[in-house]
Amino acid sequence: MSKKITFLFPGQGSHFVGMARDLYHGFPYIQKLYALANEIAELDITRLSFEGPEDELNKTSINQLAIVMHSVAVLEVLRREVGLEKLTIVATAGLSLGEYVALYFDESITFENLIRQIKHRGIYMQEACEKFLGGMASIFGLDEGKVEAICEQCTSLGEIRIANYLSPKRLVISGSIGALNKAIELAKQQKAKVRQLNVAGAYHSELMGLASAKMVAILQEVEFKKPRIPFITNITAKPVSEPEEIRYNLIRQIISPVYWFQTINEMISLGANEFWELGPGKVLTGLMKEIDSTKTAISFATVEDIERLAEN
Repeated sequence: MSKKITFLFPGQGSHFVGMARDLYHGFPYIQKLYALANEIAELDITRLSFEGPEDELNKTSINQLAIVMHSVAVLEVLRREVGLEKLTIVATAGLSLGEYVALYFDESITFENLIRQIKHRGIYMQEACEKFLGGMASIFGLDEGKVEAICEQCTSLGEIRIANYLSPKRLVISGSIGALNKAIELAKQQKAKVRQLNVAGAYHSELMGLASAKMVAILQEVEFKKPRIPFITNITAKPVSEPEEIRYNLIRQIISPVYWFQTINEMISLGANEFWELGPGKVLTGLMKEIDSTKTAISFATVEDIERLAEN
């Protein structure tokens, strides 16, 4: 069976001090990309990615740029050292933040616009996190209906909703602190495995409304082109190609749920049988085991990962 590949790009939370350092030192053209990103963002992304300190890198306004640059570095090394023209790539998608890199890969936006948008997105989301205190928690072992019922029981305490549909049995809830804590308590009573996430705020909830509203002006300045290959949006888990619809979805995605496993299923319906995660961490690769373990999932984050591919 021929390989029909999708490129997936990770989202927030996958950062770590030292990310992409080997790619930077291994390839001069990656050094030039980081230098350009530093200039556009007016921030030393290079130093913060490689050296931290960790408490600085953990800031939403910084780690979004660091994650995006790691994914771009992997993508560009694959492009130049392996050759993407050799691959049959049938679709692309990203988990929230990763959507922007997917659009860059798909030639819908330029590198310069990618970095400008992520700079503002990170700042605005950081502001929203500081103004409206909230959090997120991963719930494993309860289906969508049960988690929705739990959230409904907690709405009197504040904003709470399912924010990420990561797999059929792994859902992430997001909301204000009081409602979130109550929802965690109720989920544990139903024997679910619950893990509170180390994030700055209630992403993909109405508590991010300030950031979504501020991104309108930024995204209006950007020229979007039609993607070369199917780009599957988080909001509907369906392909989207019209530039204005892409722009609208990027505004809405900050406060809308991420339909991730539905996105993967859509890619499978397009014929995909191999899923490549480009960037830090192995979250998306791991989720594939829960969504469809019959499909191949590979993570590319380091020079060694890419060299292993080139050898084959």
